Amino acid sequence: MGITLDALERCTLDQVDRSADELYLGPARVVTVADADVRVALPGDPAEEIAVAMAMALPYRPAPDDTLLVIGKAGGWYAIGVLAGRGTTSFSAHGDLEIAAPNGRLDLSAGHAVRLAAPRIDAIARRFQVAADRLVERCQQASRWVAGLLDVRAKQSTTVVEDAHLLKARTILVRADEQINLDSEQVHLG
Repeated sequence: MGITLDALERCTLDQVDRSADELYLGPARVVTVADADVRVALPGDPAEEIAVAMAMALPYRPAPDDTLLVIGKAGGWYAIGVLAGRGTTSFSAHGDLEIAAPNGRLDLSAGHAVRLAAPRIDAIARRFQVAADRLVERCQQASRWVAGLLDVRAKQSTTVVEDAHLLKARTILVRADEQINLDSEQVHLG
């Protein structure tokens, strides 16, 4: 059974006659969400809640006050799209999941945050760049191995170590344009 022009025109009506055996296609406001139980209100009848089955290509979990595109009539209502939403789209793979762009670029963007969570995260690249206004790293232990040159350039630098600080090299050169200050109870040379 196809969707008639008459059914589409009813999307803009103030009243939706659900008692008739006619197909409705149009917006509905999400009233409540409890696990798989999603209830909506149709335009013109916000007090009556209708249970809808989520029938979308992408797994979407609606939030109250979302506007869904619903289709149905007495006996069966289905949400087939999101017109305006704040809910969650989630993908779950029971095994490995690969996202690949072998001949292009993969972009991830978000309006608030991007979060990665796993027992282990491996990043493998020939070049790894980070550009940020502020970078904060927190961990229990950190190690860094650099086969060539480690070059750090900063306007100012502060290192605070609560216990011991060991700096070891074959040759150490410390150079200042103006002065070097050492403030310690003891200084051992040699």
